[in-house]
Amino acid sequence: MWENLQEDKSGLRVEGQIVLETAQGKDAHALLKAKVVKSLSIGFNAIDFEIDQKKQIRFLKEVDLWEISLVTFPADSNANIFSVKSQIEEAKTERDLERALRDAGLSKSSALYVVSLCRSTLRESKKQTGDLSSQVLKGLREVNAELYVMKNLI
Repeated sequence: MWENLQEDKSGLRVEGQIVLETAQGKDAHALLKAKVVKSLSIGFNAIDFEIDQKKQIRFLKEVDLWEISLVTFPADSNANIFSVKSQIEEAKTERDLERALRDAGLSKSSALYVVSLCRSTLRESKKQTGDLSSQVLKGLREVNAELYVMKNLI
């Protein structure tokens, strides 16, 4: 289930949710966590476009999006899945959080830095509920958005 679609200068950014109550959802989640499936593919009809004859490139101006699928081998090598959200939600310790962030593509030093930013909230959350609170997740989403912007500026 795709919950958020945003176009930016890098392409289409999507966020979704897997229905884990189905066999297909459980299988997809396991394959994503194992990084067997780590890409996306989209199906669309081109409504409006221009063709650069010199470069033989079609520039899409408007499309009718039909579907977005998880795939092993994408047509576009940039159509990557950057994180499986539940890995972060399942984190119960600073080490779990660091591992989830590293699995999402952050370097060790970046993951440690993000964990350090969340340390006090993580400890408070652990005292209250035994796992990450919505405040920590909100903070991680904000850090993730900032990292995404910074990555695209570089």
